[in-house]
Amino acid sequence: MIPLKESLKAGAIAGVLWGWLCYLANYVSGIFPFEGSFAQNFATFSFGGAVFGIVTGGLLTVVGRFLPFKKTVFRAVFISAALWVLLRLAGDFLSMMEPERYHLVKPESMQGFFLALALGAILGLLLKREERAAAGNARA
Repeated sequence: MIPLKESLKAGAIAGVLWGWLCYLANYVSGIFPFEGSFAQNFATFSFGGAVFGIVTGGLLTVVGRFLPFKKTVFRAVFISAALWVLLRLAGDFLSMMEPERYHLVKPESMQGFFLALALGAILGLLLKREERAAAGNARA
């Protein structure tokens, strides 16, 4: 079991890396137009990714032990995807309230879901590395 502090730290690192991946994925796909300069968008994606990564890492520590998966990577991917689905459902609720302002864009949604899976994989791999390092230190 990874301590909460380590999980949050790994979540922040994974989230920043994921934010950069999101920026690159959108730059390549062009699904939604960027609104600011490269520096502004890079900082925004980095910060937003860190927040999503920290929340995912925290949830992984708190509820991960209740999931039916043994491997940390699978738990992290599941939690990241589940969190994304909850946020997407919240967006759908906003869409029902103000359909002219908030509306579903399917390509954005699909890209977002696959990127949420990527965040879980990045976080899970970082935590797996932490678990191995902790196990190696315990043996020494």
